Amino acid sequence: MNRRLPTTPADTARPGSFDNGLVVSVEGDPGVGPAVELARRTGRRHLGVPTAGAALEIEPAPTLTVVATAAAVDDRWLARASGIDGIGLLTARDGERLTALVSRTLSAPVRPSPRTVLLDATADGAAAVTRDGFSAATRSAGTLVLQAHGRECLVHLADGVLCGRSTGPVSVRPDGHRPLGPTSCVQGEGCYRLHYRGEELLPAASVDADVVLIDSCLVQKVGTGQFTSDTTLALTLLEGSARAVVASPWIRGGFPAAGPLFAALLRDGAPLGRAVAEVNRAAAAGERTVGRFALLGDAALRPHPEAALPAVAADGPFTVGDAGALLDGDPPDAFAVVHGDVDVVRLTGARTLVLPRYGAPLPATGRITRAREPQRERFDRLRTHAEAAATLWAYGLEGSGPEPSGYRAALADAYGGLADTTPTASAAAALDQAEDLLTAVDGAAAERLTALTAQSRYHFVDTYSDTSRRVDERPATCPECDGRAALIRWSHAIAPLVERELLSCPVCGEVTDTDTRAAVTCRLEGPRHAVRGEPLRQRAVLHNATARPVHARLGFALLYEDLYGTDWSRTEEVLLDPGEERGIDVGGGVPADFDVADRHGLRLFTVAGGRISTYSRYLWVTANRATRDELYEHPTHHGGAA
Repeated sequence: MNRRLPTTPADTARPGSFDNGLVVSVEGDPGVGPAVELARRTGRRHLGVPTAGAALEIEPAPTLTVVATAAAVDDRWLARASGIDGIGLLTARDGERLTALVSRTLSAPVRPSPRTVLLDATADGAAAVTRDGFSAATRSAGTLVLQAHGRECLVHLADGVLCGRSTGPVSVRPDGHRPLGPTSCVQGEGCYRLHYRGEELLPAASVDADVVLIDSCLVQKVGTGQFTSDTTLALTLLEGSARAVVASPWIRGGFPAAGPLFAALLRDGAPLGRAVAEVNRAAAAGERTVGRFALLGDAALRPHPEAALPAVAADGPFTVGDAGALLDGDPPDAFAVVHGDVDVVRLTGARTLVLPRYGAPLPATGRITRAREPQRERFDRLRTHAEAAATLWAYGLEGSGPEPSGYRAALADAYGGLADTTPTASAAAALDQAEDLLTAVDGAAAERLTALTAQSRYHFVDTYSDTSRRVDERPATCPECDGRAALIRWSHAIAPLVERELLSCPVCGEVTDTDTRAAVTCRLEGPRHAVRGEPLRQRAVLHNATARPVHARLGFALLYEDLYGTDWSRTEEVLLDPGEERGIDVGGGVPADFDVADRHGLRLFTVAGGRISTYSRYLWVTANRATRDELYEHPTHHGGAA
């Protein structure tokens, strides 16, 4: 039998309290009468459909509210509804409770203010949410936003649970076809969490809030999947003071600003359906979001029809209250970094909201600054750097510099502040830490390469060629002698990210050896003849091939110089501007007691972004000036006079 709403003093809803749209009922369901009454009092059209599934085929214009008992829908219906903008389900366990819910929906909320409460029940330590703390914080709340761990029948608090078991008569029991089984409480064994009983169970129907959003996994259910409806948390919340519950029927992750954003949209006068749709769109724009939200409530209802968010200036420090604020000014671009206990979320269109975070002291303070580099691009650059650093073992350089766990953890911390909202100051700080550690890895690699060169006849190609495939060879010109050379391309057999090009000359030997993804390449210029006891000038030329600044580490040494008696080996950090080519003097005088007047090898390294480039050249040392002049009346130089 269809139940008619009890008479109320006002025959129509408050002006402005409801958006336009359609009210839908399911033929034969006890919700038909309440649906007809809801449509009449709010000036909307009513439509009856044969099944709840048919309602999902109707285009919301702009909202669609289905009024039906839990028996007419199921959990899969809710999952489908979460993918449709502007739809809501007004539901209860039976017709009597549904009639009461529709009556509350049509009534003005009994609240002294539209206060928003943000609680993070996942927090530990001093910030943990206890039962008493929860009850005190939520008393007379306009909108309660709760981030929590939970399941269909409860969410966890520090010393108990918010319990979804209904106090009313059981309406759906396991029948071998619908729910899979009864919970431990139904079987007399207390709550599945630590066998909680009595006061450790905070009844969901006692929550004193007008609208509730729970950001947790699998909460939005009506009891036809794993659980019976008499233990379903969302339905029990609707048997208290709540007129609407927003949660996800899916597992949930990412976009932690979802709850604060929803509350802010309501405080800006949005109807429930539009607010949920905006949250789902903003969450979908994040890279790590899992699970859309669904609405149990009237999609057309405006909880705060006359409210509007305050505005804060984008170009200065600002404070925001429990509802957040609109950002007045140009929206943040890719260079923006957000400081303070706030998140900045850009919505569809031109609007940008500033939102307080869970646990932030109110009013929350914040400001927006500009970084020298877009933080997302910086993250991608450092992630690539970390990938390259992880391949240094392929050159026998494992263990050089900080442990990989340090920069990987810093990058993981940074990603959380980049993936969902405007980059945060904590993300920028984590990127600073990762960059410092990765720069130290580059520096340690350059130090080790230089030391190996100075202490031995170290040939870099030998470190990787035995475990690499020669994938290509083509003619090239040697930069040392201008003769014909071969450019050989290698791919590492174990570390496929290691790809190198070696220029081999039949006269000059190995000359260039470059990572194919290297941002910085190098070469040596200067005379190729020197005299014992006289100065020698060499110039290391570094070229940044990218459109961004690059930190590079230079390393230079004479092969086996520790044996021959020079002290030319050096490393140096170089910051190169976009596209810059810079020359740096290296080398020094040839000692008077230089051990062997013969041909020697010079080697230059650059390490940048975890990638190594080398340049090698021969240097001839003669015993004295007279011998040099006798042998080389017209000496051949490269890049300058001897």
